[in-house]
Amino acid sequence: MSPKYLMIIGKKENCFWIHLFGKGFVVKRFRSPDQQSNARREKFAFDLCRKKKVKVPKLYHDFSKKKYIYLLFSYVDGTIAAKLKDPRKAVLGYAKEQKKIHQIETDVIGEPFNEERMSSWEEFIEVETEKALKIHKEKEFLDLDIIGQLLKCIAINRRYYVYNEKPKLLHGDPNLRNFIVDQDSNLKAVIDFEYCKAGDPFYDLGIFNFFNYRADDSLLNSLCLGYFETDKLEDEIIQKINLYSLIAAIRMTAIFLDKSSMPREKINQYKKRIYIFKGKLC
Repeated sequence: MSPKYLMIIGKKENCFWIHLFGKGFVVKRFRSPDQQSNARREKFAFDLCRKKKVKVPKLYHDFSKKKYIYLLFSYVDGTIAAKLKDPRKAVLGYAKEQKKIHQIETDVIGEPFNEERMSSWEEFIEVETEKALKIHKEKEFLDLDIIGQLLKCIAINRRYYVYNEKPKLLHGDPNLRNFIVDQDSNLKAVIDFEYCKAGDPFYDLGIFNFFNYRADDSLLNSLCLGYFETDKLEDEIIQKINLYSLIAAIRMTAIFLDKSSMPREKINQYKKRIYIFKGKLC
């Protein structure tokens, strides 16, 4: 194709920003088997979100070429909420979209397109937590005594992750980096559904709290205000969020331990959050 019609204007890892026939697009490229599962999850989630009119970029096309899967999205002009000095307004906007996402029912439990099938949401939580703690143990990141305390704390509060309703779609990566906003901090789009899941919506709130934790809970309070439309939450709701925040901290920190590119300072920051959420719960 002639350079007159196609121009690459940016690149980050496996993501390209291009101009094609005068329009902006984002191309995401997936190669490894794990990445290709992520691509299928992303397409799965975007198709469902577009039907429910969730603010997500338009997925124009998906195709395979050689060893890669490509997804072609519309480009959303704006900035990520992580760059805002005060992202509370953006979080309020996200909460309303997250609520719409959580109204989408699925027939899947856990991670879509994962070969390991789960019979219940409780099984998914327990299996994934056990895997994560095994990594913590192998990497000698957490002491055995602490691992024992975490298992006991989660077991005591098991009732908070018992979920018997139809599985709901979860964003899976509610990080401020994945909220596109305009210059007035209004939410324009939610992006990156590669790690979407299906199950209890409260787990998404816990993942949000893990990624975007503030000592004064300002961002969590903004999320809950937008999501529940009140700032007075029942103790049971608070404890569910605390439990899922702890489980998310254990799982996500284990995932990041396997990423050599993750700065040790950031890993240690996440480690502190494990202790913080444990202290709130037990």
